Amino acid sequence: MSDGERTFVTSSEYSDSFPGTPVDLFTRLRRYAHAENAAEENYLTEILGYLLSEFPNYRKRLMTCLLEIDIAEDATVETQVGWPTSSYGKAILDLVVQDASHFVMIEVKVEAGLNEYEFMGQNVDQLQKYEDCSGLPEGKVSSIHTLTKHPINSTSSRSLPFSEHRWFDVFQTTEQYVREKIVANAEEHLLKKFLIYLEVHDMAGFRGFSGADLEVLSNKSHLDSVMDSMASAILATIPIPSFTGKHQSAHGRDGVIFEFDRGPAIKIFVGLWISDQAYQFKFDRQSGPQVMAFVEIPPNHKWRPELERSNAFNTLLRAFDRQPRGYQALLKHCPLNDFIDNEDQSTRLLNYWSEAVSVISEAGLVDKLKELSE
Repeated sequence: MSDGERTFVTSSEYSDSFPGTPVDLFTRLRRYAHAENAAEENYLTEILGYLLSEFPNYRKRLMTCLLEIDIAEDATVETQVGWPTSSYGKAILDLVVQDASHFVMIEVKVEAGLNEYEFMGQNVDQLQKYEDCSGLPEGKVSSIHTLTKHPINSTSSRSLPFSEHRWFDVFQTTEQYVREKIVANAEEHLLKKFLIYLEVHDMAGFRGFSGADLEVLSNKSHLDSVMDSMASAILATIPIPSFTGKHQSAHGRDGVIFEFDRGPAIKIFVGLWISDQAYQFKFDRQSGPQVMAFVEIPPNHKWRPELERSNAFNTLLRAFDRQPRGYQALLKHCPLNDFIDNEDQSTRLLNYWSEAVSVISEAGLVDKLKELSE
């Protein structure tokens, strides 16, 4: 969040009678915010701060599930708190949640990266200013956390406990909390409006696919926003040791391609096969996209003969769906419509891919690749 003046607004300044306003409360409020001192990050910080302040049960759920902090019921919530630092002037702490045992600092970002400042020839980002805060409450565990739409890049020294989170983590935790129907009427109403706001502004993450989405995906259009969110969710939840993942949309597929760090051309893909056309595998157009995980090893790769003779490879042959063929030496897949209309579709899809990756790792293929690369 950008350093600036704090803006207070009251509900009396707004009315539901304005024609043409968006259907969700928070987007409607944003329409009347002053652009010069109410940037998206400031606005979203005030929304979250209000919800955490007003609803202690929701605050406890979010702090416990997201930040792994057991916050007390009587905790206080403040936004845009000015705090002195030892070396860099004043820091503006976006959100501060504290109780008798914890002093929790949260930096809020949407599209922007971390603000950077120059002090005596040294470039410093916002998290370094957080780290340098002086006079933090004694007897409390101080920690720093980020809420962002995209990964951040910080050189902070991490002298305090630190964690990174995405807005889709907030969305999913909030959605589950509301779904349990343990909230009061006013709390449920506002939290649902909060969920709408996050979804409208592309911060809900991978939400799964509807039947209409399936039809559109089968025609290979309308992919960008859905597939970007899906790839972000995969990258955030499915690491593969010694492999680096990135979003890939090519060759009739869209998802995350993990590339082996220690040698060229060995890859693991998780995501969707969205084409009914050529390449090694063809799927009936009626079946729509395929949920897929595969290991890609070029047929002429120098390691492939030994890999195919290994116990790890043969263990995967029994666990996966297809025999070695072309580049996709090992393949696991099922139709995307197997997941349609499930209440928690996104979790089921992520679990499917996660289980496939676990099988690859537990079979010993990753260890075998490390052995060959040494």
